Amino acid sequence: MPLPRPQPRLRGWRCEVRMNRVVPGHVVKDGKTLRDYITEYQLGAKNAQIEQITTILGLDEKLLRELMKLRLTEANLNEFGRFDRLTASVDKAKAKAYFEKKEGVTISTFAANNRIFKLLQDFVLTGGFDLAVDE
Repeated sequence: MPLPRPQPRLRGWRCEVRMNRVVPGHVVKDGKTLRDYITEYQLGAKNAQIEQITTILGLDEKLLRELMKLRLTEANLNEFGRFDRLTASVDKAKAKAYFEKKEGVTISTFAANNRIFKLLQDFVLTGGFDLAVDE
């Protein structure tokens, strides 16, 4: 049965850990199929991505989740001012600090706002991704 949308590739050790849990027979014990485990993993990963960007940028998580559910395109991203509301919810100081730490240079508020816009636009349109964070 073909998948309705291209599925992101499962990467890294998380996938290996998940597969190690599936292989010994937990699928049968839990009454879940391999597809159920993959879907569960993907939802967990998506939630982690949303929580990460919400924490880093200090934005309204509910607004972000609503936009993500709509599967928007660049053409309709800001219909009804939805994207403007999301960008307005960002904690500008927190976001500016993130970009400065990431890039290792001081940036202007104008530059930070441009980076916020671009990051959120890419995040929403692609369905999310992991952000680079130095611990």
